[in-house]
Amino acid sequence: MFSPSKSSIKEAHEHFQALYNRISELEKTVKDQAEAIIKRDDEEQQRMNAVTQKHQEAVTKLTTNLETAEKKIEILSRNLQEKSAVTTTLQYKCQIINDLCASIPAFESYLTTLKQIESLNSGECNHVGHDGAKRVLHNNIDSVEVNNKDVEMDGQTTV
Repeated sequence: MFSPSKSSIKEAHEHFQALYNRISELEKTVKDQAEAIIKRDDEEQQRMNAVTQKHQEAVTKLTTNLETAEKKIEILSRNLQEKSAVTTTLQYKCQIINDLCASIPAFESYLTTLKQIESLNSGECNHVGHDGAKRVLHNNIDSVEVNNKDVEMDGQTTV
């Protein structure tokens, strides 16, 4: 049988010791790297959490701003509808006033005719003969005709 020499045993022992030391170094390196990776993962997770929180806060703020803007738009829309209704009413009233203003000459003529009729009834009209008064009265009545609350002036009807 073969018996190893003391030097080969010593050499084998040194080789095993070197392997053991190298394995220990590698295990320490792996452990250090694992701890570094875990630490980096934790830091990245914290950064991600911070970014997520900031994002969520921004979304919440934008949502609040959007809701506020929608409420303002709703209020402004209602105000616009109300003002539009008031404008329509005022335009209608303005048209009525314009129609009335356009009817003033006809009303004045009508009033003049009524005054002439009244003066004829009271006998104040001595300067015009009876036939002349009838002609004036007849001409004024033709220019103003009242029928069912409508006033007709030269072919135009106004209310």
